[in-house]
Order: sequence, then structure tokens, then C-alpha cells
Amino acid sequence: MTKRQKITLAVLAIPLLGLIALLFSLYPFIAEDVPSMRPFGWIYLPETRPYVESEVAPDYRKAADRARDILRDHVQEINVPAFSAAVAVDGKLVWSAAAGYADLEQKREATSNTLFRIGSTSKAVTGTLFARMVDDSLVNVDAPISTYINDLPNSDWAQLTPRQLASHTAGIVGYEENRDLIGAIGSMRLQGSHDDVVDGLEYFDDTDLLYEPGTVAFTDEYTYCGIYFYIQ
Repeated sequence: MTKRQKITLAVLAIPLLGLIALLFSLYPFIAEDVPSMRPFGWIYLPETRPYVESEVAPDYRKAADRARDILRDHVQEINVPAFSAAVAVDGKLVWSAAAGYADLEQKREATSNTLFRIGSTSKAVTGTLFARMVDDSLVNVDAPISTYINDLPNSDWAQLTPRQLASHTAGIVGYEENRDLIGAIGSMRLQGSHDDVVDGLEYFDDTDLLYEPGTVAFTDEYTYCGIYFYIQ
């Protein structure tokens, strides 16, 4: 094989490998709706799933029974391995329970102590923490984040301010606008696990800002990663 043929082959192989990686990332989403594609690593959910109640205040027994039925139905309806819920009244826990399995393969029941990935619930937690930090004068919302962070993975971020991040005017991309190919594929796979919020920046740190910071309001998912990083 000549050198030119090798170069041609490499040029053709790169987009092909990218397409394969993309399809591999999309597979879990497609398999959810196409049963015939599920045999490849798919774990079927049991028709009935256990219910474990951890806390019930005596005065709320009837309400707890109703909540049990709602919880069981919800787990079946959204087709997930497990779901947990809790209710507090006047700051006191009156009911907590879980339905489903924490480990499908081992048939280990989920309980109120089972840890779940909380997804976008972390946005509300982060926003609340940031607001408290501002209220306590711990941060200057108009100072560039480079004032507090020296090793930013994208030089364009140095000019961004906490106010722009919190108000979605920083110009950071969302899922659809992300041009960091490797990062975009990684985020679509939904299989990554990180011990540090800084690691999540790798999904979009190789993408330019969408617009000049402070000029346009654009609701994007990755902005919260920037806020997590800044708070930490």
C-alpha cells in the first residue's frame, strides 16, 4: 500500500469511526423504543417490583397507603429500576419509601437510603447555594471567574462573570450546540461517572462561546457545570 493510499484510508476511516461512536451512543435511546434491538446488554425490568417503607408517622397511615400506590404506579409508568420519595410536614419526616431494585442483577431492593443520580435537581441545589454565597458577600458576581480560578480549560471563559453564568448570558453552549465531538459523544452516552465536578467540563471545554458574554440570554445545560466549578 502506497503512502497516498494509507492517507486516503485514514481520511475515510476517521469519519466512519466517528459515525460508529455516535451510533453506539444513541443505541440505548433507540433500544428503549425498539424491542428487537435490546438483546445487546439490555436488562429487562421485572413486571413487579418490591416496595420498602422506611418511615411512617402514625397519623399519616392512610396517606402513606395512597402514596405507596402512587409510587408503585409511577415506577412502572416511567419504566425505571427504582424510585424513592419522602414527605415532610412542618420540618418533620412523616413518610419515606422506595419501590424497585437498587441492583437488578443481584435483586437488591431499593430503600430510602439508596443513593440515586439526581440529574437536573442539582441545578436548584446549586442555584440556592450560589444565592446564599452572594447574600453572605462571599463572592463578587461581577468579577471575572479567572479572579478565583487560574487553570480554566478554555481561555474564552476567563472573561466570564458569576452573574453571567447564573443568568444564562455567558454564551456557553447547550447539548445541541456543542462542537466538542468527543465530549458530545461522551455526554450522550450517559455512562460517565466523575468524582469531581471539574471533570464534567471536558464535555464542552473545546467549544467556542456562542456569543459575546452578557449580550444574549440563552438557557443551556452546561452553564450549571460552570457554576458548580466556580462554587467549588
